[in-house]
Amino acid sequence: MRSATQVRHFLVLRLVIALSGFVLIHLWGASRESGAQAAAGALPHVVIAAYSLEALAAYAIVRRIRRLRLFIMIQVAVDLGMEGLLVACTGGAGSAFCPLFFASIFAASTVLSAEGAFVCSSTATIVLALACIIPSVREGGTGADYSWRLATYLFTYGLAFHGVSVLSSHLVRGAAEAERLTEEIIENMAEGLVAADRGGRILALNERARRLLGLEAGRRFEGDPVDVLAGTRAREFVADKLRTAAEGRWETLCDGPAGSALPALVTASVLRDGKGRPRGAVALLQDLTLRREVEAATRRIARLEELTEVARGIAHEVRNPLASICGCAEEVAQEPNLAADTLRLCEIMRREARRVDGIIDEFLNFARLRTLSVSRFDAGELLAHVGALLRARTERTEIRVERPCARVEISADRDLLTQLLLNLGINALDAIGQAAGMARLRTAPARGRGDAPGIEFSVEDNGCGIPKEYQERIFTPFFSRKAGGTGIGLAMAHRIALLHGGEIDVESVPGKGTAFRVWLPAGSPAPEARRIDAEEPVWT
Repeated sequence: MRSATQVRHFLVLRLVIALSGFVLIHLWGASRESGAQAAAGALPHVVIAAYSLEALAAYAIVRRIRRLRLFIMIQVAVDLGMEGLLVACTGGAGSAFCPLFFASIFAASTVLSAEGAFVCSSTATIVLALACIIPSVREGGTGADYSWRLATYLFTYGLAFHGVSVLSSHLVRGAAEAERLTEEIIENMAEGLVAADRGGRILALNERARRLLGLEAGRRFEGDPVDVLAGTRAREFVADKLRTAAEGRWETLCDGPAGSALPALVTASVLRDGKGRPRGAVALLQDLTLRREVEAATRRIARLEELTEVARGIAHEVRNPLASICGCAEEVAQEPNLAADTLRLCEIMRREARRVDGIIDEFLNFARLRTLSVSRFDAGELLAHVGALLRARTERTEIRVERPCARVEISADRDLLTQLLLNLGINALDAIGQAAGMARLRTAPARGRGDAPGIEFSVEDNGCGIPKEYQERIFTPFFSRKAGGTGIGLAMAHRIALLHGGEIDVESVPGKGTAFRVWLPAGSPAPEARRIDAEEPVWT
């Protein structure tokens, strides 16, 4: 059984058949003589009039019908019965109404399956045979010659009926496949699509557009006026562009989840037919959230590269005088008979020089993060190793490691990934401080942007949390809220994630704790194709 639209088309074809019946009955009546023969011809008029009324009634009530399959079968049976009655009362074989069977078979083929159309053509052959045999028996035409001609006549019509059903089913099936493919393409578009005709009625509205405009999921809006889009600024904006058939590109805000605002690009144009004549308007809606995030990430990376070059230069420039200062302090400390205060100051100078040298080493390590040494290993095993390293650094904080039972393979730089997770773990321990808190390390397969397959690591703690105003800055180099901190640890973790083609996010509630989540692609990161918005192919 086909769609409701095809059922309506079938019922329109039945009305066309009824109209054709009126034309044929007029021609048939004009060819008859007046008097008794004309009076006898009243029955076909009654039959075609009854058929027309039934076709109109069926068209009027089809929207209320729930069991469409049974409804269609009844209509097909009525068609064949009425046509058989017309043929029987207008002379049987050779009747002007025999061609109506072809129209009914074609109409039935548009809504029935290939098997159903074959049954319809077989039934039409039987009905035509009865309609031809009954008048011939009544008139005494049962001779061998007549029987042979009648059999040939019925065989020819039966063959033609089945041929029409096969060809019609093939054409309808091809059209249905093309229509279904078009619908699937529209429904699976990355952009939202809304199209309307010149009368302001919606022709198409896909699932992506429903989500962006905050419309009811799964509801079919085809045939509804564009006024149903009213309700929010974005919907009314799109509806206005469809009504006025405006052309251009605009940015607007759509309602996102939890009351958030999603930036969206609306591209509107005139919908034209094959001859270039306007027949409506179409609007494409593109969610700009990912583009904005990519642009922001690109700017961050550019600033990071600039800052890295500056840090490398400063580190080398600072290290030379620092070595001189440290050497002088060593010389002074070796002088005999030094006062205790002088010796203490020399020790402070040496200690601070070593601390600054350590900071410079961190700067240089951060600046050297350029290439990856990729290998394949078990993510759960790596997480357990990081957990052991963290346990060695604390006695009061409980370290929990949660990993899948099955082996989870990942292709990454093992040393850099260890450093990333260790930096996040140390940050969690610092947030907990001397309290008896808990840090949890997890890993599991997860989907990233664009539904790309990958693996997620999370490091959670129940420490002091991070104020919201600082959360956007914590991955910035040299930004630190910790006394004596360099602000390199989280910046390095962020850069390692980007080098692997992944991403890192933070969720924190002051006073309750913080969760860092790192998503990395499952496959090996390719430097020449390292994009944070890349998707894995569905097939290869």
